[in-house]
Amino acid sequence: MIDCYSNAPYLYLIDKRYLTIKPSLAELQTFMSIVRTGSFRAASVELGVSPPAVSLSLKQLEDRLGLKLINRSTRSMSLTEAGAKLYEELAPALSNIDRAVKNIADLRDRPTGTLRIVASRLAARLYVAPLVRGFVDRYPEMKVELWADDNLTDLSEDNFDAGVRLGAIVDDRMVAIPIGPKARFVVVATSAYWRDHARPSHPRELLAHECVSFRFPTSRRPYQWMFRRGNEELSIEVKGSTIVNDMDVAATLVLKGVGVGYLLYDQVAEEIESGRLVTALEAWLPPRAGHYLYYPSNRLVSRGFQAFKEFVRETAC
Repeated sequence: MIDCYSNAPYLYLIDKRYLTIKPSLAELQTFMSIVRTGSFRAASVELGVSPPAVSLSLKQLEDRLGLKLINRSTRSMSLTEAGAKLYEELAPALSNIDRAVKNIADLRDRPTGTLRIVASRLAARLYVAPLVRGFVDRYPEMKVELWADDNLTDLSEDNFDAGVRLGAIVDDRMVAIPIGPKARFVVVATSAYWRDHARPSHPRELLAHECVSFRFPTSRRPYQWMFRRGNEELSIEVKGSTIVNDMDVAATLVLKGVGVGYLLYDQVAEEIESGRLVTALEAWLPPRAGHYLYYPSNRLVSRGFQAFKEFVRETAC
């Protein structure tokens, strides 16, 4: 059988012979429009064709069916019994077709596909994972691949839609959207450590302490601890017997009393509130640029990523 949804009529095949020519969907829609609007001229306006084209389509339909559907004169028109029955049968069928087409069209406007996002391990756990949960709840046809990696990843080379890093690390050629609160770093150690070691009153005094250092996987040197008070800014390369490449591991070691840590407040807020960790040098650690979702400014973004950006702007702290 030839496709029944084309505008061309198609044929029934019975006993290996073509016996009846079946009308096209366009002809049936023209008939329905004539009845619904009450005139050939109104139907032509609704369908966007000329009145003669409407008349021709109806005549072709009647010829194919071998039945008169509409009695028409120069002044009036009325349905025949066959026309009334056909209209009654077609109305729900064509309504279902219209609904099916609309449902498919809606898919075009709803976000679908897969997003690939790379974030530092800490940002992935604290900020991105909660957003991903809310995003896929809202858009169940979306999938998100979240890669936790402290390497400074090339988004294009590794086929990621976006990355998440601290604002100070994001390349200024990128478009950046805040994905969390301002970053507040804290210098912390256990109360037992501070009992045995004097709490510093100036960042340079940290050089006399056992500190747990963090190093990016791609770097040869540990991350420097940064401080600012008024117009004075300092970067201290602390000393210690332990260097890690994971901020959560650093927090674990500090909690075990290994030494002093330089951690994100959100990472250890509960431990500070409970007294398991005690802060130092608070006056030297004002809030600074937090984590950002970033992507290349020259990249065309998908409908799914556009939806994710809007979701981040709407829900991120």
